[in-house]
Amino acid sequence: MSETKETLSGYSDSAYEALGADPARKLYLQYPGLKEAEESGGPKIKSRLDILSLIPRNKIGAEIGVFTGRFSRALINYTKPERLYLVDAWHLLWGSHFPNWNSTAEGKLETDAAIKATRLRTAEPKDVAKIVISESLPWLESLPPLHLDWVYLDSSHGYKKTKMELAAISPKMKIEGLIFLDDCRSDRSHRHHNVFRAVQEFSKETEWEIF
Repeated sequence: MSETKETLSGYSDSAYEALGADPARKLYLQYPGLKEAEESGGPKIKSRLDILSLIPRNKIGAEIGVFTGRFSRALINYTKPERLYLVDAWHLLWGSHFPNWNSTAEGKLETDAAIKATRLRTAEPKDVAKIVISESLPWLESLPPLHLDWVYLDSSHGYKKTKMELAAISPKMKIEGLIFLDDCRSDRSHRHHNVFRAVQEFSKETEWEIF
């Protein structure tokens, strides 16, 4: 189990640019909220690129909490997955627009735009990405045991929900599987400290190790 933070460094902006032209930019005219959200710095994808070197290549993985698919694109490009599940509730949870977050252009970002952007960004290579419009727990329950090699968890950031997700992920992981968590903050004053709490407690209660 690996804890990741948005303050990771080691990759320059050119690492993300190396992915090539972004196919979802064609949506910016139709969805100005998408353009504003992504050009204002959210989501902070470039700061996550360090973690890619730890994710095993040519395996079966899942990203839970996809948003607009920018990190999904990097996951496909760098880890060359056999299969990548992209799981997000999008409109099922939020309706037509995301809440007023820093990364949503103050609530102007439409969930429909996020799904379309994800589809465009993960269309190639064909038959690798499987977009799953669902909340995390029902989808995890539907998987067979020992199915996943790795999971990148970036969903609710709440204490109770994160512990529930970790418990649901665990039996679906293959031996030596890896779980990566976004925004795992040890600082008690940080708004996402509950992710850290959930990880620490889950590790103590199970055989999962933190590295």
